[in-house]
Amino acid sequence: MSSEQLLSQIEALPEESRRLLMELVAQLARQAGKPVTPAPPHPFKFDWEDGLAGAFPGASSVELQHLSSEWR
Repeated sequence: MSSEQLLSQIEALPEESRRLLMELVAQLARQAGKPVTPAPPHPFKFDWEDGLAGAFPGASSVELQHLSSEWR
């Protein structure tokens, strides 16, 4: 079974089954003596991007950085 097939089957599982699978993988890794890095609770989103685009028209990111340092 390829990694892509395995991932698609895992993604098709209900949330509770995925949680149980992650616990099983962590348990197997502990038995093998390897630490498991926990997955983030949700993927990072960029829905905040350009949220203040109209607030400072024409300002560069460096100019905004300097402005924000004055606010502190």
